[in-house]
Amino acid sequence: MSVAALQTAAGARCAFSSRPVRRQHAVRRALSLRATAQAGPAQALSFHIGDTTISFPLRAEEARKLSVALATVMQTFADKQQAERPKRWPSLEYVFKGDASARELEYLEVFCNPNAHATPFDARALITLRTADGLRLTTEGKLTAVKADVDEFVSQLPS
Repeated sequence: MSVAALQTAAGARCAFSSRPVRRQHAVRRALSLRATAQAGPAQALSFHIGDTTISFPLRAEEARKLSVALATVMQTFADKQQAERPKRWPSLEYVFKGDASARELEYLEVFCNPNAHATPFDARALITLRTADGLRLTTEGKLTAVKADVDEFVSQLPS
């Protein structure tokens, strides 16, 4: 492609905004560099929710805490199925608040109410995460899939 063609393409306007296309690429490049620098001390945990994969850096000790919390709610479902009388069971409410000045994950919450579902295979987990750059994501996925993703991540961590 010639230099003139590149300059014409770089000066073109995006179909969805009045900003030049060149500026959007620069912003995208800056965000990917920040994400790379941020992921240094922590490995990336990936949640596979439906057709979407969400990856973010998470410290090993926090991943282990999340794994224990998920194992606890799975045990709650086992206790619930063996209970003779209905009762109110405690919800899973895992919250991690990171250090925004360290450019890491600022907030992660995983919530699951075992009272709303009959089995862990029916249960849904609500996941909310927020980054220091201002990205906020809230989604819902199967509890068993979230647990499998966390367990796989923890198994790959060095002891």
